[in-house]
Amino acid sequence: DPVVDLVHHTSYPAWLSVGFRDRRFGPAYLRYAEVVASRYPWLRHYTLFNEPFATLFLAGHEALWPPYDHGMPGFVRLLRSVLPWL
Repeated sequence: DPVVDLVHHTSYPAWLSVGFRDRRFGPAYLRYAEVVASRYPWLRHYTLFNEPFATLFLAGHEALWPPYDHGMPGFVRLLRSVLPWL
């Protein structure tokens, strides 16, 4: 059985101008996940966000990937954008 990654590192649409920091990420991601589940009902296994710590650390703390944030404030900002209940 395949395991499908819905987000793999910085795989988001270009119109999210600041990537995971974009306030539209959460609602867009929810719509995307719903469409994937509806379109492919035979898929049984998903990775909702592949390697979230590595992705958010490299993008939000180390500034290696967009949106190129630095330090703990950048890491926390991205973390709260992706996991808004924190």
